[in-house]
This record gives sequence, structure tokens and C-alpha cells, in this order.
Amino acid sequence: MRLSRFYLLALFLIAAMSVHSCGIRDEYAAYEIMSAPVWSPDSQQIAFVATHGRDRQPFMNWEIYRVNVNATGLTRLTDDPETDIDPAWSPDSRRIVFYSNRNFKQQEGTENCCGSLYAITLDGSQLTQITKDIGWAKNPQWSRSSNRIGFEGEGKIYVINSDGSGLVKLVDLGNNQGESITNNSPIWSPDGKKIAFKSNKLELINVNATNRIQISSSSEDYAPAWSPNGKQIVYTRGIYTGDAKQGEVISQVWLANTDGSGKPQKIADGAGAVWLPDGKRITFSCYSKSQQDDNEKSFICVMNSDGSNLIKLKPKIRSFTWSPDGKKVAFIPDSYPEVRLYVMNADGSELLQLAGKPESSK
Repeated sequence: MRLSRFYLLALFLIAAMSVHSCGIRDEYAAYEIMSAPVWSPDSQQIAFVATHGRDRQPFMNWEIYRVNVNATGLTRLTDDPETDIDPAWSPDSRRIVFYSNRNFKQQEGTENCCGSLYAITLDGSQLTQITKDIGWAKNPQWSRSSNRIGFEGEGKIYVINSDGSGLVKLVDLGNNQGESITNNSPIWSPDGKKIAFKSNKLELINVNATNRIQISSSSEDYAPAWSPNGKQIVYTRGIYTGDAKQGEVISQVWLANTDGSGKPQKIADGAGAVWLPDGKRITFSCYSKSQQDDNEKSFICVMNSDGSNLIKLKPKIRSFTWSPDGKKVAFIPDSYPEVRLYVMNADGSELLQLAGKPESSK
């Protein structure tokens, strides 16, 4: 029965390419979606980054949007000529924290350049600046069990209270020029007591800055994701083939214990793995080359955490995320430049377009 459910999902994903607009036609309809969908903890809303339809300049002005999973309430939360990206939800699903460089002119040339974290309410009416003394504060992640936010800034990992108080530096990554060397958000453990991050390799640390341990063995490991019980982490490893100019990068999914015991194990080829809420299965992006043009395409894959029972789901997708309760899938088909956001139940029913240019428009 479980297998048939996933194949139903595959069929409905294919159908997504031809469904009509769900009435998202107001002046805030997202013109170009620039990020993967980010689910609220209550699984009722999705946040994403896009340029709004009045700009028609997809790489000039990125804003934060939210929409309900029933395709209502599409709202552009931010409205600023500078960049607003990296949305992350509060535990109660009532606020969103994000990175913005809207204060760039005030910070330029200072030690706090460039960009800060802000929090905003879901109607966009209340905007609060969270970080003020940390430059390049970005990649925020809100703890699911407290009002603490983890983030990168000035080549360091910090945690801070959502009101801007209680700043604690957890890790100095040895890069003070502002440019991120992790390319990943610090990731909270399910109980809120630890954070996973990338330095040279993947590491864990307690939120009181104690007990720092290494859990992976390669400098090409990234994108850690905790199991629901906090005992294991899946992550992606990039394997370089050939020489520096003509080589390719092959992505692999690896599994490690969070207590540092045992050796990490490769369990699949693919990238961006995360756990499903049942704690038994993992979903990730897998790839195969098209027979028509030899281009590599991305698919949704699901498998058991030991690497068994691999199921490849079609169609070609650009990005996808499962809801925290495991009941829905939000995804963006690989249909550039007409990028649209869809959601559906995990059994393939109730397919909806949430954002992007309506398919019936020209």
C-alpha cells in the first residue's frame, strides 16, 4: 500500500505540468520564485522568496512571500528595494525571520557590514531588527523548542534570542571577511540542545558552546539534517571526478550517528536529504540523464534510512519540501523560466498551484 501511494504521488506530480491557475491573480502574484518552499511548523503555510510581478526584474529585487496551503492569503511580506532572503519560521508559526541588506548604506565601511536579521509578522505590519552588531548576519534558523535563533555572521556561528538579546558565539570558523564558508544554515537538533554546522567538515556543538564534535570525514560534506529522534544525521557529499577543469561533481547521501560512534555510511546517490516525520524514511533529490539531450534531470526519491526500498518519483523538479507533519509536498517543477509553486497531499490528491504566473497566462 505504501508503494502504491508513492506512485500515485508521481502521477499527480506529472499532472502538475498541465493544471490551470488556482486564481492567484492579484497584484502581488509572484513573478519569479527564487527559493525552495519553507513550511511553517504547523504545516498550514509556506514562505518563499520571489520577485513581485510589478518589477519584471527577476534578479534585482527579492522579497519574502507567504501563502496558505489552500492557495489563499498570498501576501508579499517585505517591500524594500534591497534584498530580503532566507526566511525561517518561528515555532508558533506567527513570525518569519529573514536576512536583509536594507541597512547596507548605514553599515557600509563599518565592522558590522553588510546585512542583518529581521523578524516580521504574517501580515507584514510589524518589522523588528534582531541583529545590530554582527555583520553579514544570515542563514537564520529558529529553534523548534525555544525562542532562540541560530545564524552565521562574520565567519562565526551564533545563537540569539528573537528579541535581539542573549547573543552567544558558538563557533569561530576562522573567516572574518563576511563571506560564508559553510553555505548552510546552522541546523538545530529536534530537542533544541545542539546545532549542526559545517566548518571544514560537519560538526555538532551544544547551544552553551560545549562538547564540539566532528561527525563526518570529508571537507566536501554539507547540508546536514537531523533524524526526528536526534540520533542520526543525513548529509550530502560532493565527489569530484576528473581534473579541475573538465571534472564533474557527483552528489552522494551519507548517514552518521550524532554521538560520533561508528563510521559514516554512504546510503545513496543524490543530494539534499531530509528525514520524513516517521523517522524511518529519507527523501532527497536524485538525478538521471535524459535520453533525448543527455542533460541531467532532478527527481524526488524516497527510501528507507538504511538505503533500501528506493523509489524514484517523477516528474523533473527544481526543488521540493515535505510538510512537518508529512502529509503534504510542496514543489517547484523544472519549468524555467515559468517557475510556479505547487502543493499536494502525500497521496497525490488536492493538487494546487500556490504561486507564480498562472499557467493560462501568456
